[in-house]
Amino acid sequence: MCATRLRYAPPKIEGTYHDHFGLSTPYLRSGTRMPEPVRKKAMFPPPVPKTACLGVSAPAGMPAPEPLKAGLTVLSARTGRRVIPEIPGPVWPPHLAGLESARADVLNRMLADPDIGGVICARGGFGSLAILPQINWTQLTAHPKLIMGFSDITALLNALPDRAGVVGIHGPVVTQLGDADDRTLASVTAILDGDDMIQIPGLRVLRYGDCEGRLLGGNLATFASMVGTPFFPDTEGAVLFFEDVGEPLYRIDRMLLQLMLAGGFDGIRGILLGDFTDGAPVADVAQLFLLRTALLDVPLFSGLPVGHGTTNVCLPVGARVFVCSEKRCLTCLP
Repeated sequence: MCATRLRYAPPKIEGTYHDHFGLSTPYLRSGTRMPEPVRKKAMFPPPVPKTACLGVSAPAGMPAPEPLKAGLTVLSARTGRRVIPEIPGPVWPPHLAGLESARADVLNRMLADPDIGGVICARGGFGSLAILPQINWTQLTAHPKLIMGFSDITALLNALPDRAGVVGIHGPVVTQLGDADDRTLASVTAILDGDDMIQIPGLRVLRYGDCEGRLLGGNLATFASMVGTPFFPDTEGAVLFFEDVGEPLYRIDRMLLQLMLAGGFDGIRGILLGDFTDGAPVADVAQLFLLRTALLDVPLFSGLPVGHGTTNVCLPVGARVFVCSEKRCLTCLP
């Protein structure tokens, strides 16, 4: 039986304010560095049995009550699994779903709980990067579990392959599920059931060529924010993919340049573009990527069905993929 979860009660404030935001964590002190990650071949997390529970954690922003409730209902009904949400609670600053220590603690306990087969993040927003120094990567390496999310959860997903040797699942957050289409929900069910033979047809070719490499990326703003941190992944030989929401063209250009000038595009094999909703026109985003990556001369595709719209299919961050121009299809490799 899955244990009943109560709403997290933040620890009694004792000592300094900074302690509860993780700023006294050794890795966040000036002059103290995280151990270097050991790049491993990332493995897919095991399937989530129907008898196991799905944990719902909020590593980043506070989910709105109604979308969260609707998403939890859909998640339970569609997957046939019991769902256990545990959200730390409101805190200042109000864009966070709890103190760093509380958000990390909830996630770590869910990853260690044998009754919980996987964790789906409640929403994105902001804050995932801040809890990465407090994640128990050793526990996750020893006992891999599915972690799913997108948007700000991009930081967590891209740290998983190098830090824990586990593939992260770029897929819908719970607050998105209430409005998700059938393709998205079918994708979630397939991933939970252990279907790692992912194929995504219907891509649009912007620059021809086939590419193969490990898949990295996600939300462009969040991925760019990882530059200069010890959690930015090794992108050598990678196939990158990006999506974003509410970003004008000049901001997309700035983030793209930041990544390129920091060496984040050195040695990459290809780029895929998902949805860029409620911001710059899609055609302008495609043209910008064509311009900025002209000297790289790597294959470039658009039409990847991921992002902040109603379609957001699951992608395996850290797994090897092959993208074929002729078939206009992404295929996950064994």
